[in-house]
Amino acid sequence: MPYILNAIYLMISLFMLPLWLYRMATTGEYIDGLWQKISGAAPRSGNAAPVVWCHAAGVGEVLVLRSLLKRMQAERPNQNIVLSTYCKGGYSVARKTFPDIPIFYAPLDLTWSVRRAFNALQPSLLILSELELWPNLLLEARRRGIPVVVVNSRINDKDFQFFQRIHFLLRAALPAIHWWGAQTDRDAGRISYLLGKSRTCVEVVGSLKYAGAVRQRSNPETQRLRHLLGFATSDIIFVAGSTHSPEEQVSVEVFESLRENYPLLRLVLVPRNHTRFHTVANLLDKLDSNYIRRSEIHEPLSRSASITLVDSVGELSAIWGLADFAFVGGSLTNKIGGQNMIEPAGFGVATCFGPHVWNFADTAEQLIQANAAIQVGSPQQLLEVLRRWLDCPEQAMETGKRAQQFVGAQSSAVEKTFSAITDALSDRGLQTDEPKTKNQCG
Repeated sequence: MPYILNAIYLMISLFMLPLWLYRMATTGEYIDGLWQKISGAAPRSGNAAPVVWCHAAGVGEVLVLRSLLKRMQAERPNQNIVLSTYCKGGYSVARKTFPDIPIFYAPLDLTWSVRRAFNALQPSLLILSELELWPNLLLEARRRGIPVVVVNSRINDKDFQFFQRIHFLLRAALPAIHWWGAQTDRDAGRISYLLGKSRTCVEVVGSLKYAGAVRQRSNPETQRLRHLLGFATSDIIFVAGSTHSPEEQVSVEVFESLRENYPLLRLVLVPRNHTRFHTVANLLDKLDSNYIRRSEIHEPLSRSASITLVDSVGELSAIWGLADFAFVGGSLTNKIGGQNMIEPAGFGVATCFGPHVWNFADTAEQLIQANAAIQVGSPQQLLEVLRRWLDCPEQAMETGKRAQQFVGAQSSAVEKTFSAITDALSDRGLQTDEPKTKNQCG
């Protein structure tokens, strides 16, 4: 099976090579860490303590692991944690977020790359975030008898259809998974279907994103950005975050429609993909907008710009804490499925999002039912919601307060996931700081 997978990857690579070379030449994508990914180079431990290899694909997945890894560091100091990621943005944010953890680019899912990484790391446990189900990686862990824990998984309709199509490639690899943490009952049902007769423990624990959500606007990073970007206490800040095309243009047009009657209104625009920063800047130029790019700000501004384009990676989590109102992107276009609305909700921000939120369907539904967020169906409805909040700020504050209370109530995911990790290490006969706990899998 590993060699069949290698052959499939080779055929896909040959087909995609012209596009990859074009993107390397024009945007610099895929270049960073390329040799490390191909070769499988990984850091070697300097001591005999057990190694826990954590893998998160990109920026969002890295940030979700914050609470879990901090808990592991605090309560299991006798282990070496290493963290891998695939993309440049994820690597950069991981180094900033976890300065005391070795960070490296994960090997491509090729036999030689994966085996070299395992030989270097000699891990006692492999933790995969969300849906990082790479067959050769799992097969190698199974071959070596290394338990695998998958955390914070959600499987939307599109993902489920994809995994059903490639199930024949995953069938032999999935039994490597010792424990699988699902966000909802629906996710757990789909995971169990994919696992078939595997004895993997599947447990519904909720989302780690709730536990990782910062809820204090006074946190140092948010306050640093407020000072740097020049926001006054009188400013009314509208953050449009994790946006995709055409949501940047929609946000600017809505902002300009409101600004004449609300001169203190400011727009902070945060595109989801770093490769689109220049594209969005060009759009703002064409719209003749008064804006400044975050990358151009090196000293604190004396006064905020009308529009701030955040063309940096990893700062959105703190920027949500600046907002009076928030629009969460990827939701007005039907191609993305919505982005994470938990972070602005955690800060108590009056939050809205579009109709296409299948990536966060349960969260969106629960927030709406709790009157803790508003779903808009069009740019016109976005304009109307923001105008209503501007006219009645008390209503916006109540919406944000309910959102913060909702997020605060969803706090058990880290505890349940950490318990499963402790169990997995105990099953290998490794020293643990706590007695083995029993989850619902027994």
